[in-house]
Amino acid sequence: MKKAAIFFLFFWLLVTARGYAQEKRVAVISFYLENRIKASDEPVPAKDSVFNVLPLLKHFHDQFFKNLVQELPFAVIPEHQVLGNSDYQNFIPGGNSVEDILAFKNEITVPGYKIILSQKKPADEQAMLQLFPDCDGVMEVRLDLSLETRGFGGMSLVKANARATFLLFNKSGRKMLTLTENALSPLSGTHIAGIPFMTARHLLPLCESAVNELITVMQHNLPDDMRKAAAKL
Repeated sequence: MKKAAIFFLFFWLLVTARGYAQEKRVAVISFYLENRIKASDEPVPAKDSVFNVLPLLKHFHDQFFKNLVQELPFAVIPEHQVLGNSDYQNFIPGGNSVEDILAFKNEITVPGYKIILSQKKPADEQAMLQLFPDCDGVMEVRLDLSLETRGFGGMSLVKANARATFLLFNKSGRKMLTLTENALSPLSGTHIAGIPFMTARHLLPLCESAVNELITVMQHNLPDDMRKAAAKL
């Protein structure tokens, strides 16, 4: 009987703690990607009309909101409440130096989102929290693509790497979490004797493969990885 009572108490505490965590509300305020692939040699630039990674970003975004947010230890408010907020639409991120603006000229967003650059002083995040006073925090999501080469002699095996970075800020604007998740593409290409081996058309399937793998990794890791930070919101 005593064991049953202890088990019931433990179960009640677990349910209560989960319910409390779900009461926390977070707004996703930025969702973007750098429109090129980082590599040891010259990256594929955004101006290559064939290299269009916006569909990959949209796919990553759609999977995040469809299959992942429900598993997080806090509630993510509906996207239309952010993108449909007129103050959000009119918000101009500030505090970025000329160097920052030039460095991020290739950034692209899911349509409707702002590019919020994380600064030492989170002025933009604090301003965003004022726009969503019913939220306990705000989150920024960034996706990056890069190439990794492994091999010997004059031949290398090339894979795409997809990396997602999540920044979570609490109600006072303090950064509570910087979390990254990575995944390599199951598909690969070859690099022979330093000769350009692939065009943008060939690179896109590698990137797509890496993003799909990243989504699978996140489904397993993201909820637990965010749990500690969520407790501090």
